Amino acid sequence: AFTDVSLPTRSSMLSNAPLTVVDKATGEEKTFKNASKNENHHTYGLRTALASSINLCALHTIQEVGPEVVAQTAYDSFGFRSHLAPYVTLALGASAVAPIEMAEAYSVFMNHGDRVRPQPAVRVTDSNGDLVQQYAPQKFAGAFDPGVSDQVDELLRGVVEYGTGSEARSVPNA
Repeated sequence: AFTDVSLPTRSSMLSNAPLTVVDKATGEEKTFKNASKNENHHTYGLRTALASSINLCALHTIQEVGPEVVAQTAYDSFGFRSHLAPYVTLALGASAVAPIEMAEAYSVFMNHGDRVRPQPAVRVTDSNGDLVQQYAPQKFAGAFDPGVSDQVDELLRGVVEYGTGSEARSVPNA
């Protein structure tokens, strides 16, 4: 899905400038900008932008890659089944998805490109402790490029180590 686009790399610099997009359905322009009065138009490295949850950087990135490409890749490689609206706001979580879909999608990064469909229950036992039913997650080998998956896993660790998710530092291997 990403074969025909130029993807950002770990050393990419991403824009934090306001972004104006045209709604394809209505032709109306929508401008996204920082809510802060101390707005800046700096660029940020991918690592910092992701760890710090800089929304405009995410919007610029999805616009460059293409929201349609991102949505299709979410279905094909990451196992999403919910409808994903192919707009730049998809980068900010504008489409509702089930938490179990998110868990499946993130499994790609921790499993070096393989995706695992989680099961809500591992086993069911009766009142005597005897096994009634055993469940195993379904595995999809090679769902995404292993090298890219490992790089994203490393970048996501920055969110916990020094970014907006630092409250999770006490969770082992967060």
